[in-house]
Amino acid sequence: MKKILRVLLFVLIFSANIGFADNQQIYSKLNNYKDKSITKGNYSFDYKSDVFKVYDKSGKKLILSVNKGDFNYPDNFFVNDKYLYYTKTKQGKGSSIIQTELATKKSKEIKTFKVEVSLAGVRGNEIYYTVVSQHGGEMFEPELRVFNISSKKDLSIAKNASFVELGNTKIYYMNFLMELNPTKLYAVGYNYKSPKMISKNAVNYALIGGKLYIAESKIVNPDDEFDMNNLKNETLFVCNEDGSGKKALTGTVNGYIYDITATEIRYEVIGSEKYYKMNLKTKKVESLNSQY
Repeated sequence: MKKILRVLLFVLIFSANIGFADNQQIYSKLNNYKDKSITKGNYSFDYKSDVFKVYDKSGKKLILSVNKGDFNYPDNFFVNDKYLYYTKTKQGKGSSIIQTELATKKSKEIKTFKVEVSLAGVRGNEIYYTVVSQHGGEMFEPELRVFNISSKKDLSIAKNASFVELGNTKIYYMNFLMELNPTKLYAVGYNYKSPKMISKNAVNYALIGGKLYIAESKIVNPDDEFDMNNLKNETLFVCNEDGSGKKALTGTVNGYIYDITATEIRYEVIGSEKYYKMNLKTKKVESLNSQY
């Protein structure tokens, strides 16, 4: 009986450890062009203006603002109910990752860089960021790296990685191109080994409710990866986070799908500056006055 209890206790402890390792909290991302506000715990976060602000849960009492200074104001902020993360970058002087504790309003530098970096995501104690390759890669080729706040370890995850998103079990990134065009979309686990190509002609993607939504384009000119005609015939697909169970949600969309939600897409007719949205259930299309 004691032996059975020991085995059960071991299984429970092992399962708890696995759960803890696999369920580190992913911080929410805010920017001032789409994902402008969110409420987490006792705080409301607002990036509707050109200054990022934190309010109480009601959204009425201002708690703190990230004031502008002699640095490039961040495009993205990452938040949960305890901390706020963002980057401070000075042109030609490098960057630093800032952590602000919401309860005390105290900020500190988590890591400094001699080069410019962009914050890509936060998961538990792990800070994901991209930096222009320092290892002899092509010019403007971003490298995805991770810094662990506790261990201070800084690891390379992938070269030529941009448009990074953190999923429940995997990290997603697209190959970088100087011009907007179809490119490869990859997924890699949190052990950072053996990345898998999910799509070879992706133009955009979104992680929503444990599902991966991918806008793919039909290549009409394979000899010229910068031909904008390669963006004129796109289809939205949905699949599981590992790329399995893939199915089409739309027919051919004659434009660039620049925004994806679980209920609609928004797209631009290439060369026209005309914007539309499509309801994914009814397939009804409506014209828009602007992108958002």
